[in-house]
Amino acid sequence: MTGKRTAIVLLAISLLLSIAHGCSQEKKDQRFPSEIDTAISDSVMSLVREGKVTSRDQFDEQRNNLAKAWIDEARTDSLTRSDSLTYGSLLFWSGNPEAAKAILGHISEGSDRKARGAYESLITVEIETGNGERAEELMTKYRELYPPSPDDAFYLYEQVENLGGRYNDMNRLDDAIRVYLDELYSRSFDTLCVSLRLAGDLMNVCQEAGRLDVLREVLGRMKQGLMMGLEGYKSQVVYTDSTERAEDRIPQSYALYITNCDQMMAIVDMVGKPAPEIGFTYVYNADSTSTLSLDDFKGQVLVLDFWNTWCIPCVIGFEEVKTLLADYGDKGLKAVGVTSFQGYYRDIDTGEIEEELNEQREIEITGEYIEKRGMTWPVGIGDRSIFKKTYNILSIPTFVIIDREGNVRFVHSAIGQMKQKRRIIEKLL
Repeated sequence: MTGKRTAIVLLAISLLLSIAHGCSQEKKDQRFPSEIDTAISDSVMSLVREGKVTSRDQFDEQRNNLAKAWIDEARTDSLTRSDSLTYGSLLFWSGNPEAAKAILGHISEGSDRKARGAYESLITVEIETGNGERAEELMTKYRELYPPSPDDAFYLYEQVENLGGRYNDMNRLDDAIRVYLDELYSRSFDTLCVSLRLAGDLMNVCQEAGRLDVLREVLGRMKQGLMMGLEGYKSQVVYTDSTERAEDRIPQSYALYITNCDQMMAIVDMVGKPAPEIGFTYVYNADSTSTLSLDDFKGQVLVLDFWNTWCIPCVIGFEEVKTLLADYGDKGLKAVGVTSFQGYYRDIDTGEIEEELNEQREIEITGEYIEKRGMTWPVGIGDRSIFKKTYNILSIPTFVIIDREGNVRFVHSAIGQMKQKRRIIEKLL
C-alpha cells in the first residue's frame, strides 16, 4: 500500500468523524496519535496506582473514555505507518470500529512489521466486538502469513489470551481450551518464548473443565522441548573466556522456564488435595497476631490471596476480594491475604523506596499498607518460602480457592476472570 493511499483513507475518515462530531466544534490543539496513546496509558495507570481503577473492565472503560475525549486532537496528516497504526487503535477505542478496520485493513496489505501489527489489531477488533469465530478465522490466516520462528517472541499471545478469556467468561470452556491449544501447538517448545503465560491461562480453564490431563500433556511437552532447546544451545555456543560464559543469561533463562514447568505441574498435582498449612510470622486483622491456621476455616469456603506491597495488579486483586466477600460473605466465604518479607518497601504511588528493612519495621509498614488499601480480612506475613516452596506461586496476585473440607479446588494466577471465580465459589458454597 502506498503512502498516498493511506493518506486518502485517513482524509476520508477524518471528514466523516468531523461530520459526526459537528463542524461547528472549536478546533483543538493537534497531537500525534502516539502522543495521545502515551497520555492515555499514563492517565489510566495513575488511576490504577491510586486504586480508582480496580478491574479490567474499568481499565478499558477509562481508556475508551479518554480516547473519545481526545480523538479530535489526533493529527491525521503526514502520518507514518506506525502512527497510522496507533490511530487505528484510537479510533476503535473511541467507538469507531468500522473506521478503525478501514485503516488497519489498508496497512495490513503491506509486508513489513507494521502490516503484521495491523493484522493483529484487526483480530483484536473482531474479538472486542464479539466476533469470536471471525477472529479465529483471521488467526488461522495470520499463522499462514506469518509462520512462527525462533526469534518470534510474542506472536498472537495477546489476542489468544483475550479471546480465550472471553470464552471463559461465557463458560465456553472447550472453546477456550481449543484457542489456547491452537496457539501453543503452533510453536516449537524448544525456544524461549511466553508459552508459559498461555499455559497459565490454559491451567485456569482446565481446572474448572476437569481437563487437567490436557494441561499435564502440554506441560510435559513444553518441559521436554525446553530441555532439548537448552542442550542444543549448549552444544552450539562457544565462549571466548569464563567471563563471557558467566554473562550469558540464556542457559539461566532456560533453567528458569524448566523450573516454572515443574512448579505449574506441582500446582496441578495440588488441586483436589488438602491445602498446605502456612506458617505466618505476624497476622493482621485477626484474634491473634502470631497464629492463624487454615484449619480454622474448615466448613467454610476460603480464598487465599497471595500478594506483595510492590505489586500494582495486586491492588486490583484486593478490590476483587472485597467484591467476593460482599457478595458471598454471608453465605460462608472467607478470605486470607498472604504476603512475605521483602527486605524493602517501594511505594507504588510515589516510587519512593525504603531499603534494608528489618522484620519489625516491615511488619509495621505492611500494616500501614493494609489499612490504606482497606483490607479488613485476616492477612498473614511470613518467609518468602510461603510462595514458591509451599504453594508453588509463579506470579502475583494468585488466588487459591479452598473448599469446605480444606481441599484446594482452584488456583488462579493474575487478576480478572471474575465470572469464573464466581462460578467456582458458587459451586463450592
